[in-house]
Amino acid sequence: MKFAVLASGSSGNSIYVETKGRRILVDAGISNRAIGQRLSDISINKNQIDSLLITHEHGDHVKGVDVLARHNPHINIYANQATWEAGYKHFYRVPQEQRKTFITQSKFDLGELLVTPFAISHDAADPVGYVIDDGIHKLVIATDLGVITEGVYQHFLDADAIILESNHDRAMLVNGPYPAFLKNRISSKIGHLSNDIAAKLLKKIICRKTQVIVLAHLSEKNNTPGVAFDTCFSELCSYGLRPQKDFTLSVAKQSEPSNLIALE
Repeated sequence: MKFAVLASGSSGNSIYVETKGRRILVDAGISNRAIGQRLSDISINKNQIDSLLITHEHGDHVKGVDVLARHNPHINIYANQATWEAGYKHFYRVPQEQRKTFITQSKFDLGELLVTPFAISHDAADPVGYVIDDGIHKLVIATDLGVITEGVYQHFLDADAIILESNHDRAMLVNGPYPAFLKNRISSKIGHLSNDIAAKLLKKIICRKTQVIVLAHLSEKNNTPGVAFDTCFSELCSYGLRPQKDFTLSVAKQSEPSNLIALE
């Protein structure tokens, strides 16, 4: 299994996953042109993409879906019914034959892959994270969630690779420029994960299989890559874990793709 974070943050999100002959995008929250360029940057042709998995209907995750779908009629696009309905303004021109509907919490096959869309807590119609399992490796993706439920926690167990939200530093959020209502939304149970909560989750779920951790969906106003990385690194080290020795820890960027990461 290989993957790359093409874009991550409040201005747009997209992840590329390649395994078992499938080439998948998770979200298309940047333009069709930007998706093509960022895939090209990691030596992938956009025309090779066969599937798009949508997490929820917010624009920073779906604003590129319409043009991507119409320019690439071979791509199947997967979302639950509530997301299709709530995201109508982004999806109404997506051809019906490209639309595939799943049921949240129900596994489905994508060729030889097993995909599990699991429920997360966010202020969207029916938001999900994803487990992508090719029978050898397990990748778990969860961004845009305000709280870690027991159900979410269980999906992270035994993961080879983890892409997890580390949205904000609590002190930076409290003392930052956002109005009170927005600060309350971000820090609520249907908002976004803070650096410290993400770090505390990671120290519980890292196992011998874990090879790669990517911190994602950082706020441009209430976080920095350095703060997110240092918070997580320190927390993991204090628990006796050894980031950059036993597994790699990195931070996804908004403006450029990560390297194409290959799991061993």
